[in-house]
Amino acid sequence: MTGTGGTDLDQVRQGLRMAAPPDPGQLVAERAELAALAAQPFARRLRGYWRFVGPGFLQSAMTLGSGTAANCLFAGAVFGYQLLWVAPLGMLLGVLVMAVIAHQTLSTQARPLAAMAQHGGRWLAIAWAGAAVLAAIDATSDPAAALAVQDAFMAGLATATASDERHEDTGLYAATVRDLVHARVLALPAPEGPAANRDLLAALERHGCQDASLLARTWRAIGGEAEFAARTHAAVVGYLGSESRQQGKRAGEAFGRQLAQWARTIPGRDGKRTWAAGLLAGFEGREMLQIRGKPVLDPAVEQLRKLAGQ
Repeated sequence: MTGTGGTDLDQVRQGLRMAAPPDPGQLVAERAELAALAAQPFARRLRGYWRFVGPGFLQSAMTLGSGTAANCLFAGAVFGYQLLWVAPLGMLLGVLVMAVIAHQTLSTQARPLAAMAQHGGRWLAIAWAGAAVLAAIDATSDPAAALAVQDAFMAGLATATASDERHEDTGLYAATVRDLVHARVLALPAPEGPAANRDLLAALERHGCQDASLLARTWRAIGGEAEFAARTHAAVVGYLGSESRQQGKRAGEAFGRQLAQWARTIPGRDGKRTWAAGLLAGFEGREMLQIRGKPVLDPAVEQLRKLAGQ
C-alpha cells in the first residue's frame, strides 16, 4: 500500500485482491486476435493459441503434490492394479475442479468462499473453509509455519466478521483452530536451542495456549526440569490469585485437568509425587473454596493430592 487513503483501507478490510484488474485495451486486442485466429488453418491456430498459454499450467500442476504422488505409490504397492480405475477418475475430477475454480475466480471476480456461501449455503462454506484450514495445518513442517497459519486464520476471521453483527461471537472457531495448531506444533520436533524455544513460548502465550503437554515440552527445552518446576509453581500462584477461583468449581476443575496433563510428562511415580507435593505446599491454608457460603475442597487440591499419593 502506498498511502492511507480510503481505497487502501477498503482493500485492507476486504483482504488481498485475487488479481490486478485487467487492462481494457489489452482485452480488446486479445479478443480481436482470437477472432482472427478462429478463421486460420489448424496448425496456425495452434501456434497462435500457444502464445496465450500462461500460468494456467502452473496452476494445474498445483493439484499434483507430494501427497498425491505418495498416495498413488502406496495404493499401487498395497492394492496392485485393483485401484487403477481411481487414477483416471481423479484426473477427471481434478479437471472439473480446476475449471469451476477458474470460472469462479476469473469470470465472476467473486471469492470462492463468499460464492459458496451464497449459492451452496452457509454450512457448505463452513465445511469447505474448515477442510482448507485443516489441510493448511497438516501441511506445516515446523512450529513457526503452524503458528503462521493460526495468525492468518485469525486475521481472516476478523476481516470476515468485522461488518457482520451476527458473527460477533467467534470464540469457538478461534479456540478450535488454536487447539488444532498447537496439537500440530506438539507433533512436530521442538526448535533447537533455548532462544528458539523462548520465541516459541512467547508466541504460544500470545495465542493463549491451553495445551499443557506442549507448554511442558517448551519449558523443559528452555531450562530443563528446573524451568518446568518454576513455571508450574508460577501457574499455581496465578491460579490462587485469579478471580474465577472463588466463583465456583469450574476454574478448579479446569486447572486440575491441566495439572494432570503436566503430571503425565513427568517420568516415574516418585517424580510425580515429589512434584505434586511441592505444588501442594503452595496451597497451604488455602485448600478450601467458599461456594454459596459453604467450604468446598478445591478440585485442583484434590487432583494434586491424588498425584502425591495422599
